Amino acid sequence: MNFTSDYYKNLESRIPSGKLRTRFAPSPTGYMHLGNLRTALYTYLLAKKAGGTFILRIEDTDQERFIEGALNLIYDTLKSAGLFYDEGPDVDGPAGPYIQSERREIYQAYAELLVERGNAYYCFCGKEVLDEQRNINKASRIPHKYDGRCSFLSNEEVTKKMTETLYVIRQKIPKQGKTFFDDLIFGRIEVENSTLDDPVLLKSDGLPTYNFANVVDDHLMGITHVMRGTEYLASTPKYIHLYEGFGWDIPVFIHVSPIMKDATQKLSKRHGDAYFNDFIEKGYLVDAILNYIALLGWSPGGEEEKFSLSELISVFDIKGISKDPSIFDYKNLNALNGSYIRAMSDEDFYKVALPYIKKGVKCEIDTVYTAGILKKRCDVLSEIPELLDFIDVMPNYNPKLFFNKKMKIDAALVKPTLQKIVPVLQNINDWTPENIGEEVDNLIRRLDLKTGMVLWPLRIALSGKEFTPGGGKEMCYLLGKEESINRINSAVKILDEYVEESDSTEPVAIVISETPDTPINTRESEEPPAPILHSNDEETSRVQIKRHLTDVKEIERIAALAKLDVKNEAEKLSIDIKPIMDILDKLVSLELPMDDCPLDMSLVNVFREDTGLRQKTREEALAEREKLLAIAPATEAGCISVPKILGKGE
Repeated sequence: MNFTSDYYKNLESRIPSGKLRTRFAPSPTGYMHLGNLRTALYTYLLAKKAGGTFILRIEDTDQERFIEGALNLIYDTLKSAGLFYDEGPDVDGPAGPYIQSERREIYQAYAELLVERGNAYYCFCGKEVLDEQRNINKASRIPHKYDGRCSFLSNEEVTKKMTETLYVIRQKIPKQGKTFFDDLIFGRIEVENSTLDDPVLLKSDGLPTYNFANVVDDHLMGITHVMRGTEYLASTPKYIHLYEGFGWDIPVFIHVSPIMKDATQKLSKRHGDAYFNDFIEKGYLVDAILNYIALLGWSPGGEEEKFSLSELISVFDIKGISKDPSIFDYKNLNALNGSYIRAMSDEDFYKVALPYIKKGVKCEIDTVYTAGILKKRCDVLSEIPELLDFIDVMPNYNPKLFFNKKMKIDAALVKPTLQKIVPVLQNINDWTPENIGEEVDNLIRRLDLKTGMVLWPLRIALSGKEFTPGGGKEMCYLLGKEESINRINSAVKILDEYVEESDSTEPVAIVISETPDTPINTRESEEPPAPILHSNDEETSRVQIKRHLTDVKEIERIAALAKLDVKNEAEKLSIDIKPIMDILDKLVSLELPMDDCPLDMSLVNVFREDTGLRQKTREEALAEREKLLAIAPATEAGCISVPKILGKGE
């Protein structure tokens, strides 16, 4: 096909100028990879920051990889991300058409023009010839390159062969010298021309290769800045020769390193962590995804990491892009996504959360209230069904979940606490979150316990889970009055069975009394066992040793030692110890009779019991007893109650 000079002049006259112009040029081969979306984002930010033009171009020259519907996926992804292009297949512009398969004639024209200029040639080598060359190079252990034999054909030979066989057009790369170009990220890059192959520009079916089409299109569309992945760095020297062969201006190149799953693996399509749509389906917000991928390989400087799209435009700078690949971290994405969720209005969150709530709960619940408590605790929307799965059906759970060492919650505390919650709930007539919260809080004050000591067992009894969208009070409201009471009663039965089967080394129990000054033991000893500090026998309450001490100095030493330990313990726990310190002062000054001294435990342990802290283990108790007996030898054994020693009754 012969193309006149006017044909080329017409195309060249349509080239826009005067503004920075960037393009995003994906192939319609499926869902959009996060790496491609990041390239689109950077390209968009670069154009908008400079007041330039952002173009969408579809590169569909590889028809074998084309997937039906993929074009619409590209449009939808960019629009849902807010990356609205100024020109594209569905947005008119001066440099269209913007789909490569519709520009076939243009590539044919410029390939022939390059042949006329001596920078390309017709190649007639078929598959057999190319395979033979490849095998020879392989046997010689040298990188495969086409040997350029067709570049030496005469015009007559070329004309004759063009009527006899299929052909391609190949680029003619100089064999001597070097090619260099400047990249804004990687700086100046030089390549020996002798290492470059003569690539195919136009295939035998008349369609261009990617390398050729994107150079022609970038020129005719007036692209000033080309941003793409580092996988194209190796091909760029060939592009440079094309620009020089046509006599065109070379654009600014910006090559961006890939996003990696870890130090050795890229994000995997196989594991569902590569595509934008995968993350949307997992419950991530579009704004959070954009914000996060913007920070993968680019630093805005400063401490701020949360940016809206408009804020990204304002702060974006090519200088912040790193040469190094970036590692994708789900923890960071989840945290950022959670912060976006909590910044949403309640109405907007309800809209996005409702499908996930309905997926997790089939029975009737207050979905508006549920969304309200989920918003505070949910980082990813797809977490919602699992957070709510206990509502329809109470899961089987291990009773050990009730016990929490950090909060000093053991078997002795849980059952009586739950038993006291039931009548409180039964007496609530108007079942509202406010009334439930008020009544449960009143119970906590009456029991004189820390909030977690009540709400933790309540949460487990209602859900059988450590993590729920709200606490025990919120779960009561969600489940309803009848279901909440039934589940608590069931938990008490489970605890009864667990205690019967539990190991005899469990700590002794303390009754939870609504008179906070009277913690007492529920298990009484039938007769005093051997003189040890604590009995781990469930039939025994506590072993205490009554000592008659006649040496005042020894009493002072014991009391002073205990006082010191109490101070150290209290500092660690940040507890007001004035009441117990007053008792110790009286002991030291002998204002309190010491006929009966509880040497079964140090006064530190008395202090611990009086404030609801943990019981000592048998090993700790025996070690302490030996320490005390070394100071004050035993003379007589017996039993005495802790409340009496502390002046709290009989």
